[in-house]
Amino acid sequence: MRGKYYSQYLMRALDGEAVPLDRELEALVSIGERVTRAVPAVPKLDEGARRRIWESAVSAAHEAEPHGKARALYLRRVAWVAAACLVALAAVFTALYLHGGGLSVRERVEVATLRVDRGEMVIRDAEGVERIAQNGETLAEGETVLAAKEARGWIKFESGSFMRLLGEGEVAVVEGDDGVVVEVREGRTYHRVAEGVPYTARYADISVTALGTAFALEVEDGKARVLSIHSSVEVEAGEDVSRLEEGDALAFGEGADGLIYDLTREHLDDEWFRWNKSLDEELGLPVGILRILDEADREAEEEPPAQETAPQPPAPEPPPTPQPAPQPTPQPAPQPPAQKSLALSASAREGAVDFTWTLSGYSGFQGFKLCRSENNPAPAYPGDWWKYIDGADTRSATDTSVEGGHTYYYRLAVYNQGEVLGYSNAVKVTVPGQSQELSISLTATVEAGKVRLSWSVSGAGSYDGFKVCRSETNTNPSYPGDTCTFVDAGSRSYADTSVSPGHTYYYRVGIYKGGSILVYSNAVKAVVP
Repeated sequence: MRGKYYSQYLMRALDGEAVPLDRELEALVSIGERVTRAVPAVPKLDEGARRRIWESAVSAAHEAEPHGKARALYLRRVAWVAAACLVALAAVFTALYLHGGGLSVRERVEVATLRVDRGEMVIRDAEGVERIAQNGETLAEGETVLAAKEARGWIKFESGSFMRLLGEGEVAVVEGDDGVVVEVREGRTYHRVAEGVPYTARYADISVTALGTAFALEVEDGKARVLSIHSSVEVEAGEDVSRLEEGDALAFGEGADGLIYDLTREHLDDEWFRWNKSLDEELGLPVGILRILDEADREAEEEPPAQETAPQPPAPEPPPTPQPAPQPTPQPAPQPPAQKSLALSASAREGAVDFTWTLSGYSGFQGFKLCRSENNPAPAYPGDWWKYIDGADTRSATDTSVEGGHTYYYRLAVYNQGEVLGYSNAVKVTVPGQSQELSISLTATVEAGKVRLSWSVSGAGSYDGFKVCRSETNTNPSYPGDTCTFVDAGSRSYADTSVSPGHTYYYRVGIYKGGSILVYSNAVKAVVP
């Protein structure tokens, strides 16, 4: 293989084209392939750049060619070998500089650890290379975890936050300088955020931001929902921003975009949330709204009484053998039960009431219920306003849903799985400041198969938003007993599109602050034709 076609065949062979080669060209191609494998993969250069590199590399060989045929052939082959190596190296280094900004190889930054609880998971790195995930394996920035059907596991970040995922799922992990960022592309995820650590979970244009809380983000077939499990989260969808309190959920997809609703036991009563609740309790973390699953557990434990069997005739007994009279065994004197006490103290300041308490004689309970009333000197759960305080070791709390100039009565209850074990003393406090009475007036109209509610607010005072409450049987629906939807504080209307023809509905709107209703509107009745 001679002459001007020698270089063309060599270049075509290095590009992977099947061309006939002699032994010398085969050796040159082998050298080029080894050089290529010795450096990271780079984008392919265009034809013009490749040709310029080649011509520059071999020009010296043409200019220095001797006139003797034998020596010329020998020197030419040597020049081709050197040129081939130079071309391969030059192409690689040029591409690295053009496309990578230098010769540096991207450093693998480890940010999390993967725990595979069951099933199979795959890790895809930033270059798209996949590997079977091993329990305890580290994850780097830009890597993606793919969970098979029914697979389940944890991703624990170095900041102390963690995420649990359930297959079939796909999650990309990133931990930046300002906190944790994860991208949920599919599947069910549960997020626990360490206190003081910024944490964001994203799906499409939906961004969930939390700081020291727990929430779930679930994505399935293009639909998504955000569930606020403990404390609160902020959800940004495009230009809309919503704040979800504990027990709120926000749905997206198939006409449900921006729909906020209250979580019920039916929403949470499955193996996935029970698993997360159990793990959080083992870690000593507050379970938030997942505590309502305890009610389902109590119902499951209640079994019907065993069926009585028909009495059987007694077997004949032998005549008794005379026995000596038994001697009584001395018993220790009974000890009085441990004295239980719960002492509550309160102090009022502008816009809030602070509480502390001491406790003795109680054990094995979940937390407390802080009960409040403006007219009942001994408020009780569940008849009066109440606020749940999680954790048996908690000894202080604050009520920020009070109004200046108002007087309140409080009692604290020891609470465990739906049962009050005991109450504290009652305390009476008056919040400093002028009374700023809030009131709300509600109207309703039925149009085009939906109920449109409008309201106006008068008076001064701060609040988080509104709860739109609906019932078909309760003429005065209330939160949290009836179906209620959260609406931002700036809104003054709401369209209920989930009504059915031929049904009658009752509505009230409550001004909502700090987990409770400050005041309700008048009740309205709507008949959907």
